[in-house]
Amino acid sequence: MADLQDLADYVGKHPAEHGQRWRLAKKLYIACEYAEALKHLTVLKREWMPKLNVLRYLAATHYRLGEYDQAVAELEDALDLWPEEMPVLEQLARVHEVAGNRERAAETWESVLALNARHPIAAQAVRRLRALPSEKPEDDLQLRQSDSGINLAPVYICSHCGAQNSEEFDRCWQCHALLPRAGSTPGTPRPSTALPADSPPWTWILVCGLLTVLFLALGMYLALRHIVAGRALAESHSVPVTVHALLSDALFTTRAIETGVLLVAWPLALWAAVLAVRARRTPRPSIIAAGLLLATLAGLASWAPVAYLPYAAAAPALVSFVLVVATFRLRFGRAIAAWLIQGVLMAAVTLACFAGLEGLAPLQQFSAIARHAARHDSAQFAGNWTLPAADTPAEFPLRWRSTGSPWLDERAARVAIEVRGDPAQPPFAMELRHGDALVFNEVIAQVPFRVTCAVAPARDYRLLVSGADGAVVSVVVFGTLPLDLDVASPS
Repeated sequence: MADLQDLADYVGKHPAEHGQRWRLAKKLYIACEYAEALKHLTVLKREWMPKLNVLRYLAATHYRLGEYDQAVAELEDALDLWPEEMPVLEQLARVHEVAGNRERAAETWESVLALNARHPIAAQAVRRLRALPSEKPEDDLQLRQSDSGINLAPVYICSHCGAQNSEEFDRCWQCHALLPRAGSTPGTPRPSTALPADSPPWTWILVCGLLTVLFLALGMYLALRHIVAGRALAESHSVPVTVHALLSDALFTTRAIETGVLLVAWPLALWAAVLAVRARRTPRPSIIAAGLLLATLAGLASWAPVAYLPYAAAAPALVSFVLVVATFRLRFGRAIAAWLIQGVLMAAVTLACFAGLEGLAPLQQFSAIARHAARHDSAQFAGNWTLPAADTPAEFPLRWRSTGSPWLDERAARVAIEVRGDPAQPPFAMELRHGDALVFNEVIAQVPFRVTCAVAPARDYRLLVSGADGAVVSVVVFGTLPLDLDVASPS
């Protein structure tokens, strides 16, 4: 006891020396001075960095004092920080059982089995606790000296750290080193059939991998289909006639870059969220698999039509909620916190990347873009306006209206104009003027003939078509910039 008194005097003079206070608390616990040990352990919990062993000793001390509810509370606090720490779950199961909470003890052992299906005593403990209670409480408990997980009369001393352990423990409660089985030489390591606590669920990771490949393949298919459609439009001297097709073209590079950024950023965001909520044992492969799945899902969702983009954006958010809550094995409160953290991080990354590539205008004008897309793309002949036929020489006044979004007006400025007539009548000539300015002038050797050009909304244009007197021609205009049909009357 002289050493104990010397250590107590030293801590009294140096209260900030938490390492020495920790040594004193353990010595007091071993000496059965539980009330004094509790004082120092409480100080360590309040003032020192979070330590698993401090919380375990604190719970064990409350247990020795008969304060079972406090012991349970300390162990649950430890599980909030280390949710998959099996020694803590083992200790909590024992405290519940001693306190008479057989059902909660059984549920805790089932949590141990969920982490390690080959745990040496968990399955047996569940069966025993689910059975009828024994007439002899000490037989029913099957504990050594009301073992709380830190036994005063240890069966084994850990050869790695010297901690005391009951023979029921599979690993050392302090350093988690393997312990010998009953009947073997104490201190001699033995092979273990237990799975590591942080072993990733490979079946779940395989499912995530397959879904990731599927989403990536679908995204590549949509990208290739867009490339083929773009080449066909270029060869036919045409333009996109729906807002969806126009945005697919205008945002093609942006979408590809952003998907690449998400593939890197989403696993990192999930990892940061897990660290932020102190869930230290979440397997890294699970985090990477979930991040890649969410990134490819978001990339695929970005191809949705404008009207469905808000719902498409909600899909990765919902799936990420399910993944974090259901598969990261966190307590519900911490799972919600992790989901919110990764959601905020990914929203910031996505918006920053998009704004860096396209600016804020498409985001600020999204409602106008969506309204125009709903009107335009749902029309029976979307992006296709046929003007009344006229005899040559004919003049067609043209004026385009704004979509409501200056950003979309700029990208929809390119239109296609096609002249149709009797193939036996050419040659024709056509020109488009804006005031005195000539936009284009083309000689038509064969009809139908199509040309593309850039126009601006709210400006007056004149399309002049000349040819043999009396030849009948008609004009068709293609594009996503709406044509004002009240103005387009041939003369």
